[in-house]
Amino acid sequence: MKLVMAAVVSLLCSSLLAGCGTKLSQVPVKRTDVLSASEADVQNVSESDAAQPVFVENAEEKSKKTEKTTKEITEKVTETEPVRKAVDFEKIKSETAVVGDSIALGYSAYQRLPSENVFAALNVSPSNIEKKTFEYRGGQYSINNIIGERQPKYILISMGLNEINSFSAEKFSGQYKELIDSFLELSPESEIYVMALSPVESSIDYISNGDIDEYNSALSEMADNYGGNVSFVNAAKALKDSSGALLPEYSGGDGIHLSGAAYDVLLDGLKEYMEVGE
Repeated sequence: MKLVMAAVVSLLCSSLLAGCGTKLSQVPVKRTDVLSASEADVQNVSESDAAQPVFVENAEEKSKKTEKTTKEITEKVTETEPVRKAVDFEKIKSETAVVGDSIALGYSAYQRLPSENVFAALNVSPSNIEKKTFEYRGGQYSINNIIGERQPKYILISMGLNEINSFSAEKFSGQYKELIDSFLELSPESEIYVMALSPVESSIDYISNGDIDEYNSALSEMADNYGGNVSFVNAAKALKDSSGALLPEYSGGDGIHLSGAAYDVLLDGLKEYMEVGE
C-alpha cells in the first residue's frame, strides 16, 4: 500500500512540474535591442527635425515686425477714436459773437450765452441783416460796425429759416457768402461757424424739412469752399426724430422755435465740432 501511494505522489509531482515548465517557457522576455512602435516614431521625428535647417530671427527682422504690428494697431485705434483737441469751451462762449434771427436770439433768451454777445432779432435774414441795427454799448449799430469794432475771436451765424421759401438754395447760400466775406474783411482773424438751419415739427405745413436739408447742404458746400476759418456745423441734426422732423421736447411750443434744451444740444454739437472737426 505504501509503495502504491508513493508511486501516485511521484506521478502527480512529475505532471505538475511539466505544466509549470510549459507556462514558464511561455512568459515573454523583453529585448533591450528592439524599439517599440511609439519609440520608433519618436526617433524618426527627431531625426527628421534634425535634418531640417534652423532659422533664427535676427533682431532687425523682429524689430520690423513689432513696428508693423504697432502701426496697424495705431491705425485701427485712429479709425475708431477721433483725435480730440482740448478746448476751453466756457472761454470760447465768452468770446463768441452770435449773429442771426429769432432762433439765434434764443441763446441769450435762455441764458445759454451772454446777452451782450448776441446780436439777433426777429425776421433778420442774410438778405436784410446789413440794414438792421443792434444794441451795442448803449447805442444802435449795424452788424458790420459791431464786428469791425469788436473783432470777435469766434462768430456764430444762425438765421434764414424765414427765407427758404423766398430764394433758391443757391441764392440763399450766396447771400450768406456775401455776409461772411464782409465779416472776414472787417475781422480777418475771426473763426466763423455757420450753424445749420433747425428742423420744424411735422405739424408745420408751410416749411418742408426736406427743403431745410437742401438749404443746409448748400450752406455746407459754401463753407467748404473757404477752407480754414469758415465751418458749417450741423448740430441741428441731433434735434430730429427718425422722419427728420423736430422732436417735441426740443420745440419752444410753436413747432419752429426751440426750447432751452435744444440750445444745450446745439452748443454740445458746436463743442464737439471744435474738438474733433466734424
